[in-house]
Amino acid sequence: MLTISKALRSRNMFRWLLPVASLLISFSYAILPSAADLNPYERGCQLLESGDYNGAVQQFDKAINSSKQYPLVYLKRGQALVKMGSNKLALKDFNDLINFQPDNADAYGWRGTVYAKMGNNDLALKDFEKAVSLDPHYAYGLHMAGDVYKSMGDNQRAIDSYTKALGADPNNVDALLKRASVLLATGKADPAITDLTTAISANPNSAVAYIYRGTAYSGLSKPQEAVSDFNKALALDPTNAQALKLRGQAYFKLKNATQAVQDYSEAIKQNNNDASLYYHRAKAWEQLGNDDSALKDLNHAISYDPNQANFYLARAFLEHKQGEAVLAHEDIQRAQFANPLLPRDIQFMPTDQNEDRYLQDTNLTDVHNTGATDTTEKPVY
Repeated sequence: MLTISKALRSRNMFRWLLPVASLLISFSYAILPSAADLNPYERGCQLLESGDYNGAVQQFDKAINSSKQYPLVYLKRGQALVKMGSNKLALKDFNDLINFQPDNADAYGWRGTVYAKMGNNDLALKDFEKAVSLDPHYAYGLHMAGDVYKSMGDNQRAIDSYTKALGADPNNVDALLKRASVLLATGKADPAITDLTTAISANPNSAVAYIYRGTAYSGLSKPQEAVSDFNKALALDPTNAQALKLRGQAYFKLKNATQAVQDYSEAIKQNNNDASLYYHRAKAWEQLGNDDSALKDLNHAISYDPNQANFYLARAFLEHKQGEAVLAHEDIQRAQFANPLLPRDIQFMPTDQNEDRYLQDTNLTDVHNTGATDTTEKPVY
């Protein structure tokens, strides 16, 4: 009788729970509207956010053609079209929005973006200035103006624009990264590191920030700190060829040629027609005393980019070591043709007089003392 009583109680409880569960399910549907409950504009915004740009455009088309128009639909559809690369169609939408709302800062900001993509920098800057005049705290317009100045090579104005954008939005990681990249390009590694450290604090998962900061440390002759940052970047993005190349260069400076070769080899797997990767791996092979592998890599480098003087000089040095005087002489002439600033008479120092020859390119001496120096080994980041 006890067992039957328990069964009856369980069945009665199930009968009581069933309507409660049904009520909860109905309530969840009530507070979580389905896509069918959204109007075309709202559905388009949802699809734009998810990255379905074509679907978003179709929904915005419906919104524009509906009896109730949303002026901002032109902005959103224009943004989707920009993402799809349809710049001319996007331009029309932003123009239409400006006709509806001539004081809309976003409309000018995004139209300026389209002008910049189309290569019309003057109109782009004019629109960004208009956007900021309408909204002095419009970080997007300031940021995009920085991008235009950067593309024009006007580094100081680019830095000024990014600085203003960061004044409006201090945690704008993208603006921090771009200002840091310009600072690095102008040799200002210390302030670049400050920007990149702030960016990393805001977004610890930015591989780009670690790559840039590692590059800055390399420029300050701090290869160990550089390796640490490149390690973090590669933990986030294990196949990043640029990070592998830069870490290889840092290991090379630390005289860890074995690890440098491994990094260059992994980078070559990602980008096997990058001549500089073969060149740098050749230098690492040379550091390890493997001149045959170094020569093979230099041949690859020259086949991919036959106009680099340092490739020919590096090969000439190895040919000289192997007693191939004629080949070395021909490669020196090729190098001088590619780089007329090289000395007129190039000779190689005896290897036993330069134990650190792996840190240089060709151990050149200018017997005519023209004052020209060999700068071909300076890394380009």
